[in-house]
Amino acid sequence: MTFFQNIALMVVLFLTGFIKRTLIYSPKRAALILVVYSDNNKTKKNKKNKNKNKLNQKMVKIEKYLQKQKFYQQ
Repeated sequence: MTFFQNIALMVVLFLTGFIKRTLIYSPKRAALILVVYSDNNKTKKNKKNKNKNKLNQKMVKIEKYLQKQKFYQQ
């Protein structure tokens, strides 16, 4: 590899490390990264599906709670 290719490679590696480090600290962006990386691994896909199921169960509970609140307010 030439000198310029080495410099370009170092810049790319630095930026990817910097992006990973900064994105890990914000949960939403980290979740997006996990979703992107989990497409390759079935185990991560299974974990993601479990998390989705948990989230759906929480949403159902919240909807039931809100329906009860509306019922009591009337």
